Amino acid sequence: MKKKILLVNQRLSGFVKSDLRILGIDHDVRNYVFRLEGWPWKVREARKLFQAMRDCDLVFCWFIDEYSVLAAFYAKLLGKKSILIAGGATAEWFPEINYGELNNKATMWRASFSVRHSDKVLMFSGFSREHFQTILDLPCDMLHLGIDADRFSPDGEKEDLVLTVGDVSQMNLRRKGLLAFVKAAAYLPTIPFVMAGRHFDDSIDMLREIATPNVSFTGEVGHQELLSLYRRAKVYVQPSYIEGFGVSNAEAMACECVPVVTKRGSLIELVGDTAIFVEENDPEDTARGIREALDRPDMGKVARQWIVETFSEDKRRRELDHIIQEIFEE
Repeated sequence: MKKKILLVNQRLSGFVKSDLRILGIDHDVRNYVFRLEGWPWKVREARKLFQAMRDCDLVFCWFIDEYSVLAAFYAKLLGKKSILIAGGATAEWFPEINYGELNNKATMWRASFSVRHSDKVLMFSGFSREHFQTILDLPCDMLHLGIDADRFSPDGEKEDLVLTVGDVSQMNLRRKGLLAFVKAAAYLPTIPFVMAGRHFDDSIDMLREIATPNVSFTGEVGHQELLSLYRRAKVYVQPSYIEGFGVSNAEAMACECVPVVTKRGSLIELVGDTAIFVEENDPEDTARGIREALDRPDMGKVARQWIVETFSEDKRRRELDHIIQEIFEE
C-alpha cells in the first residue's frame, strides 16, 4: 500500500537522492533537509520538522544526528512509523586513527536514543552493523546501498588511467588511503593518476609537494565530469583504512573499472571476488596491485556484473518496500 514518506536528511548527497528516487516509485515521498546552523535556527527547524511529520505515515531518516533524535521522538509522539539509515562517522569510532563520533557520552546517547526509538535501523553494510554493535549493543539490521547501474555504465574505450575519489583532508590521508595513492604513483611514472575530490584543508599542499608529475588533483568535480573519469579509467583505487560502504568504488566498478582495494571495513563485501587486494598504508604494494589491474582489464566487466547483480537500485527498492510493509503489519 502506498505510504506518505518524509525523508529527513542534512544534505541531499548522492545516496540520499538515490533513496528519494527509488522510494518515490512505490510511495509518495517528500524530502526534508534539516539545517543545523545555530541554536535559533535549530529551534525553528525542530518546529518545522514536527509540522512536516504530522502529514506523513513514515519518517525515513538518513544518519544519526540531532535531527534523528527529534525524528524518532516525534514519530513516537505522533504515532508514526520510523526507519533510520545509520552509518558513516556518526555510527563509528576508530580511536587508532581518531575517526568517528561515538567517542563521548553525548554522541553515544544521541545514537542510542535514535536507535531505540526507531521501528527499524538499517546499516550500510555487514561490517558497519557488526562494528556499531560492538560499541552500542543495540538491535539493527543491514541493507546495502543501491547503485544506479544504468547511469554508471561504461561508454567508450578505457585509458591507462588510475583514479581515486574522496574529500582531500588530513583525516582522509590515511582513512581513505590518499597518501598511499599519491606515493604509489612514483612506482608507475608513465601512468596518469587522478585524485578527484574537494580540498578541505592544507593536506592538498602536502600531497602536491610529494606528488610525481604523473599525479593530477582535480578538486571538486561535477556529476558529468566524475562519470567521464569513471568511464575513462581502467583502474579505481580505494586503499582505505576503513570504509562503511564505498559508494565511489561501487560507481567506478559499475563503469567497468578494475578495483584495487584493501581488505578493510566493508570493502571485501563490496567487491566480492572481483578485486586486486593490497596492503593498507603500503604505497609499493598499492603500485603492485595497480600494475596487475592494468594488465587485467577483463576484470572490469566482472566487477560491473557483480555490482548489477548485488547492489542494484532495483534490489534496494524491493527490499525497502518489503521492510516498509513489515513495519506497518507489526
